Amino acid sequence: MTKKPTVNLIHSDALIALKEMPDESVDFVFADPPYFLSNDGFTVKSGKAVSVNKGIWDKSQGFDSEISFHESWIAECLRILKPNGTIAISGTYHSVYKCGFLLQKLECRIVNDITWFKPNGAPALAGRNFTASHETILWASKGQKAKQTFNYSQSRDWEVGLVGARSTCKMAGAALAPWAGPVVLATPAAFETSCKTWMASSSLGDLLHYL
Repeated sequence: MTKKPTVNLIHSDALIALKEMPDESVDFVFADPPYFLSNDGFTVKSGKAVSVNKGIWDKSQGFDSEISFHESWIAECLRILKPNGTIAISGTYHSVYKCGFLLQKLECRIVNDITWFKPNGAPALAGRNFTASHETILWASKGQKAKQTFNYSQSRDWEVGLVGARSTCKMAGAALAPWAGPVVLATPAAFETSCKTWMASSSLGDLLHYL
């Protein structure tokens, strides 16, 4: 009899929860860290002006503070990753380049950067820049010589737009730890995108960790 997939939901500060996990126990990590955009500005949602503030956890304390924060959680993720495990980090230009730099500083190998196209991106209200219509997902292996899992036959139809036709996400196990602050459930598109990344980068029976 096939064992059913299980999900273990951990409601905690991610940095605290990570420290409680054993070394080299996880096959794949998907992280969507704060972008630090809660700057008292506003955006448009459903035709209405809304605040961009999400909480104190999303307020920037400056460049050095952000670098220190990202390095602390990335290092913990690498500690719990198995030798051939991989990590995927989603972010906009506000955060993803810092994370990419730190992945390389911590001796990871960036395998791919994936463009997640968002047709409903927030409009450029001031008219002084291009509309931000995508996020970047950095996919990296734990070490330069790691042999990562990649299910090419399953993922080749996703090359044109990572968010495309609906797909079914099947996981053998997962541990989820939200960032400190209010828990916000992923949108269907965001969940689908992370599902596709899991499916391409893991095997049946793997333990997956979603931050």
